[in-house]
Amino acid sequence: MSVYNVDPEYSVSALNSNVPPSILPSMAQRPIPGTSSSLVQIQSQSSTQLAGGLLQINIPNSPNTYIKAGSSFLKMQVTLTLTGTATANISITGGNSAMNWASLILRATLAAGPNVLEQINQYATMDELLVTHAGSAGYFQGNMGSLYGQQIGVAAADGANPVYYFTVCIPVSFGLLNSAEELHFPLGLLNSGLQVSFDLQGDLNQAIYCPSGSGITAVTYSIANVSYCYEAIKVPVEHFASLRAQMASDGSLYQLPYVSALNMSLSAASGTVDQTFGVGLSSLKGVFSCIKPASAFGTAYLSARHGLTQWRALLDGAIINQYSLPQIAASNSNSEVEFYVDLQRALGVLGSVVRTAGPASFNSVLRIPGGAVPSTPYNTNYFWTGLGCNKFAEHGLTYTGQAVSQLQIHGETITGGSTMYLILFYDSCLFINAQGDLSVNR
Repeated sequence: MSVYNVDPEYSVSALNSNVPPSILPSMAQRPIPGTSSSLVQIQSQSSTQLAGGLLQINIPNSPNTYIKAGSSFLKMQVTLTLTGTATANISITGGNSAMNWASLILRATLAAGPNVLEQINQYATMDELLVTHAGSAGYFQGNMGSLYGQQIGVAAADGANPVYYFTVCIPVSFGLLNSAEELHFPLGLLNSGLQVSFDLQGDLNQAIYCPSGSGITAVTYSIANVSYCYEAIKVPVEHFASLRAQMASDGSLYQLPYVSALNMSLSAASGTVDQTFGVGLSSLKGVFSCIKPASAFGTAYLSARHGLTQWRALLDGAIINQYSLPQIAASNSNSEVEFYVDLQRALGVLGSVVRTAGPASFNSVLRIPGGAVPSTPYNTNYFWTGLGCNKFAEHGLTYTGQAVSQLQIHGETITGGSTMYLILFYDSCLFINAQGDLSVNR
């Protein structure tokens, strides 16, 4: 969720000045005296869970603690059980285009008591977008594989119905816990702890990809030894006491801006998607979509074009980019470039030599007269569309997107039986009062 920038300041301790920060004297800042940090690992109370199960973790309240931004991850042991005997060396991967084991997570929820702070549906699909299009080639090829895996090797020598065990650590993409400006989460201000839950993917063909014709006829999984891990920043107890006293005296609220996601799925059984949603968002930053085939054993659940020729999104009746993306023509091997450039622009990585992802690169070979139309990785494996709604991207600004009540999505000539997934990134802000009560503005 760190694709977009959020406000690095809190209203409680804001410094009001007309002097540009760039010409102020440089002063080295030290942490609050007595501050320390440590890695916290909280085990889930959930027993071993099968496909479609639920992982639940309770993070207790801690009166003098921040959760360090970008430090949260889910650790779990995965067991894969295969039916059959491999006829040759094969690789089994996660079912999404990123080929990682985030594919096992269907939904992630962050709550504080009765308040649901974030709920990310189609979690693996969102993770795929961020990894393949908003990251870097180095992360995709190195860090990701080391953290939450890309494949396991299976050989015929492993025998009939083999079982494999491995541990993965999946970075968790809650916007509240992954601020782009490293705004740490004030656990010590809450009057209760946090609850984190993960619904596991129940469709095995979306969760796991096993190549057809391999001698393997089925793959199932189970999850055990689950922990939620984060870095805790401990500050003196006087820090939060003073903060609460200030908030109580002047009625101010602690504000934590963040970017969250609203994810939906649409059936494209007829080959056309044309649907209107009531979304009611005050600051929509971007609309992203991918298309995946009907899930089946031995078929990769990849985000390919799947026949799409036209796609547009309208906000309250107005086309976002003031034009409809052109039709992708079979005779033009490079016609999808306009989809790709809009995706990169919407993610804020257009022209970036650091963050533009290698695995999803366009990598186009232009067609010559009489020659075949070549396929590209973008077209066949990583096809996402994106339309940006962010008005500004400057540091120090929040709610920079577009207010929208209704969103209309239109897509044409999609392969029947496919599913279109939508991700809407939008600005939110968490408010905490002196008593530790929470509210969220979206």
